[in-house]
Amino acid sequence: MNVLLTAVSFLTAVPVRARLAEADIGKSVRYFPVVGLLIGVGLAGLDVVLTRVLPGPVVNLLLVLALVLLTNGFHLDGLADTVDGLGGGETQEEALRIMKDSGIGAFGAAALFFDLILKYLLLGYLPAGIKLASLLVFPLISRWAMSVTLITQKSPRGKSGLAGWYRGPTTYVDLLISTIFMLVVTTPLMGFRVIPVLVAVVSAALILAFYMKSRLGGMTGDNHGAVNEVVELVVLFTLVMLKNV
Repeated sequence: MNVLLTAVSFLTAVPVRARLAEADIGKSVRYFPVVGLLIGVGLAGLDVVLTRVLPGPVVNLLLVLALVLLTNGFHLDGLADTVDGLGGGETQEEALRIMKDSGIGAFGAAALFFDLILKYLLLGYLPAGIKLASLLVFPLISRWAMSVTLITQKSPRGKSGLAGWYRGPTTYVDLLISTIFMLVVTTPLMGFRVIPVLVAVVSAALILAFYMKSRLGGMTGDNHGAVNEVVELVVLFTLVMLKNV
């Protein structure tokens, strides 16, 4: 239970108590998809309630806002720092230094704008029949993708930083548990759609991981946060593209 609470406290704004022992930090990766599902349940429940009293576009805007609040904007910060670093740093050292800067640059601000506006627009184009299932699934799959990159990719900063803390104690057993949970939940909810969705997600995650490794020598905590944001968009894009299938 403490390991699950560690994942909840790390990935969300929910005020839970967890003893953040080093072993717990690493093992909590296996529960990232569980936390994603909990976020999805919150979004789906909010959608059910709000659609009774508000028009669709307003509901979708509030869903995007709720996602930001539920996660404390944690992964958005990683996306902004990653884009700032890759856009402004010519060398690996410069890019890593920019990512550590707490400020936000033009590249990062633009990335945040397009990330949030695309989520809003894509939610509006989801077919009504699969919207609730999509709200449950897209945060789950994105956290699963983040568990994959955390377990398989090394950190360019060694054991320092979030990526180093998480990768150290983790094993491929944690990845297997994470993957089994993701498949058990998403397959009944998505049906045949789960196949193209996962193909798109895995492709996007592999491309990002390869690019980060070539530019930075690995993946930092910010980079894993960026993976989460990109994969959320990939899942929603794919579901919208499949709406007539």
